Amino acid sequence: MPKNDLTTLILTLQLVVFTGQLVGLFLAIRIYRRQADEASKSRKLEATRLLIELIGSDEVREIRTWFLEQFQASPNGIEDKETERKIRRLIVAYDRVGLMITQDLLLGPALIGFQGEEIERIWEKASPFIDQIRKQRGNYANNFQALALTWLPQARLEGRFQKS
Repeated sequence: MPKNDLTTLILTLQLVVFTGQLVGLFLAIRIYRRQADEASKSRKLEATRLLIELIGSDEVREIRTWFLEQFQASPNGIEDKETERKIRRLIVAYDRVGLMITQDLLLGPALIGFQGEEIERIWEKASPFIDQIRKQRGNYANNFQALALTWLPQARLEGRFQKS
């Protein structure tokens, strides 16, 4: 076999092998992306289940209803320990939701459709209490603040989700 024919054969085989490697790489990337998408969906579904447990529990639902419909802040602040406990429980629940949103763990449409209006109303009503706590703990409820004042308005402005 002449040297040029052998060189051509070797180059052709190298091209075939390289093409096979490219096809294999392309398929591996597609499989990886599919698996990553599924893992992300599973993580978000699990976090959404946790969301429902956090703010959909009987205790938090009762506190939320009481807070939005009956609670009236006193000019002297919160004087009753049980009232303070309830408000803190509600704030902590929404702070955790804010953390999940900032970490992109929740399905945004589920949250905005389920709680969008309540998030705004609870933030407005609880913010004086949060300001008081922040005098001792400067970062108290920062994730709730980000949820109510940054994420929710931005999501609505961008029209990413249906208005609640």
